[in-house]
Amino acid sequence: VSEGHEFDEAMKDANLALRQAKKIRSCAIVEFTTKMRSDYEADLKLAEEIQCALVGGQFEAYFQPQLDIACVKVVGIEALARWHHPERGLVEAGEFVECAAEHLLLQSIDKVVFEKSCVALKSLRKDLDTLPRLSFNLSTSSLSQPNLMTGLLLTLDTHGLTPEDFGIEITEDVFLGASQEAIVANVIALKEVGFSIELDDFGTGYASLSTLNELSVD
Repeated sequence: VSEGHEFDEAMKDANLALRQAKKIRSCAIVEFTTKMRSDYEADLKLAEEIQCALVGGQFEAYFQPQLDIACVKVVGIEALARWHHPERGLVEAGEFVECAAEHLLLQSIDKVVFEKSCVALKSLRKDLDTLPRLSFNLSTSSLSQPNLMTGLLLTLDTHGLTPEDFGIEITEDVFLGASQEAIVANVIALKEVGFSIELDDFGTGYASLSTLNELSVD
């Protein structure tokens, strides 16, 4: 094996260790292991499968009721992303969200879930006198997009729905990255046009209370 080849391989391994360190925390020191290489290769394979799944229409929105225990009444519906994998069957979001986010695919999944949520809510409207609010999740990549509002309102208009019909679930950690300013501006604008803003998994991140208060979450 040439020295040049050994150097290239060493640099690849160092980058894998750096990648793992960034997942833990910015100042972490991580020693390379061969498992990192196999994990990375599996991650690339999963990302390729997610891309194919988006093209093939394998992602769906599944819905679970939100109950008011006091009066045993359905007060809302939550949309959950699910993947109909041709070999693994139904795959839950926890098994693909991290990979999709890292490879910039999560925004496309958000769009699919929102579109299918609109279709489902419009169908329910035919059978129910009163519609419960439907909540869906928006990722950091979606919330940081300057054209987010335009896309959501266009989809709503296509299906004859309004922002008041929906709640947007956001996790506390979306306010921790470099896009915090753009995300806060988008969240405020979404609330102003009628979307309900719902904070999910509060207390798991380190977003400042002043930022959360600025958003006036529901």
